[in-house]
Amino acid sequence: MTPPNHRTPPAARRARLLRKIGVVGLLLGLLCAPPIAGWLLALEPLHHDDLVPLWGFAAALSAMSLFVGFSASPHRQKVASVLVLAFVLVCGELTFRAWVAFWPRSEQEALILLARRTYPDTAAYQPHPFLQFTGRPGVALRGNEALGTLLPYNERGFLGPDLAPDKPPSAIRVACLGGSTTARGYPRRMQDFLRERLGVALGVEVMNFGQGWYTSAHSVVNFALNVSDYSPDYVVFHHAWNDGRARNRVAAVRGDYGHALKAFDPPPILDAALIRGSTLYRWVKQELRGEPDWAFLGAAVVKEGLTKPGPPFADVSELRPYERNVRSVVDLALARGVVPVLVTQPRSTDPDVAVALVAPHIDQCNEIVRAVAESYGEAVVLVDLAADLTGQNEIFVDIAHMPAAGMDQKAEAVGEAILANLGR
Repeated sequence: MTPPNHRTPPAARRARLLRKIGVVGLLLGLLCAPPIAGWLLALEPLHHDDLVPLWGFAAALSAMSLFVGFSASPHRQKVASVLVLAFVLVCGELTFRAWVAFWPRSEQEALILLARRTYPDTAAYQPHPFLQFTGRPGVALRGNEALGTLLPYNERGFLGPDLAPDKPPSAIRVACLGGSTTARGYPRRMQDFLRERLGVALGVEVMNFGQGWYTSAHSVVNFALNVSDYSPDYVVFHHAWNDGRARNRVAAVRGDYGHALKAFDPPPILDAALIRGSTLYRWVKQELRGEPDWAFLGAAVVKEGLTKPGPPFADVSELRPYERNVRSVVDLALARGVVPVLVTQPRSTDPDVAVALVAPHIDQCNEIVRAVAESYGEAVVLVDLAADLTGQNEIFVDIAHMPAAGMDQKAEAVGEAILANLGR
């Protein structure tokens, strides 16, 4: 008896194969539909911006599958070749996602974070008309704890709970201005310290108005437009790092730092669709390129510019805007009956520590803070942390950021100075 395959015409065999391809395509199209993909395949709940593209992809895959499997068009084979290529890509992605499901959560988070940063409403920062940028309310900064904690930003775009502008009559309020060395978390620790020392008779509220990348210019604006609304008793000024980004440039230094800073403008993410749609693509991108340039805050806030030749931070006249800003915060505070607390920046003396290049700039800023405090006499509280902690390299994770033990020391030193002033 002749085997059946020998009796089946080639055209019929092709039709049968195309029908099988179409059925497989329909199954994959169903699997890629948002309700099923979000349940079985997503590493976290689908973002609303992904629903329409995902429905479109699932519908296109299904339409191609129906055309290949059940139409009589002579073009079926050409479309089938495209469909098979789509099968390979989709199956590769699904296989990788199944593998990722067994990874430690910390490794999954790295892939999730890369995709999350591509959505405007889940990015950690948002533009501000006067402060350049703030944190996005309800969103937590992840991936760089040096710039803050993992707590979500409050309604004003800073770290810590939302507070009513009206201060309770028996409360003591302390507002902390600064960059990432403030945002990193010492104000919350100082609040715990002060509450423990003062007991329940007085309510203590320490507000964190620090933000990674903020300069002293940001803090002048921040005090005038935000901090003053809360009627603080004390304002703590702690800046001696980020102003360095406005120095060593060929362009002349402007008092508003407009020569170095720009309106908040994140660079475009050309491969955003691929990052959002493919976990495999994200992993390959991270393995080959590391952190993408657009993920750094500096790309959104700092202008590109030529640097001066020669040693950095050699021209101390570039710090005139910094000194003016320190005095501006002091004057604004005193005019509103707020006690200014100026805090110098301690640093590591390890020449191999991260960002060691900025050490001379920090020292120069500290000298200015000391001189300004001396010129105002007892009207200003000086906390010279640089004199007390600089060189204790074990309490630094880079040139100036501190782990928990270092932040505790900072919180207690500033808290003790406030307690001493209260005693007077």
